[in-house]
Amino acid sequence: MNECGAGVLPEGVGSMEATILDGPFVLQVDEIVNMSAPLRERYRDAHAGPKRCLKLSMTDGIQRIYGMEYRPIKDLEVLAPAGFKIVIRNVHIKRGLLMLVPEVIEILGGVVDELEVARVRLVSEVNKPPRGKRKQGGLPLSSRATLAAWPRNVSAANGGEQGISMPRTVNPSHPTGLGN
Repeated sequence: MNECGAGVLPEGVGSMEATILDGPFVLQVDEIVNMSAPLRERYRDAHAGPKRCLKLSMTDGIQRIYGMEYRPIKDLEVLAPAGFKIVIRNVHIKRGLLMLVPEVIEILGGVVDELEVARVRLVSEVNKPPRGKRKQGGLPLSSRATLAAWPRNVSAANGGEQGISMPRTVNPSHPTGLGN
């Protein structure tokens, strides 16, 4: 989407208040996190239900937007391939957040290989059993996970040219940038 996305969302959609986004809009889902679980369990598969609350990081190729599973959506999974596409229609926006319910979302599928490789590295780091001291190497788990997903040796030659947004610095308060 970053290479060919035409930016279908209205400008400033991330700051809209209490409105309905008509659509249809095709978006790429870069990451899904179960926000109702502690960090070590956020990237484990959880069945749709009242104890699960998924947060999706999505893009139209130009803007980054976040969506929250407002009611269980059985077709969404935490371990879905990174970069799959969805269509949204008639979705409510509250404080810049898409309120996702089964009626407004259609899964198209797909994958973005570079994002999927990064997602697998991140999930592997988060799901490692704890060893020794609480903070290995002085870095909190969220920072280690981000560095595992986007190692410092990733450059324009092997990822940057594809328009993949890679963190330049580690922000320990946001495990993978979803809180930004």
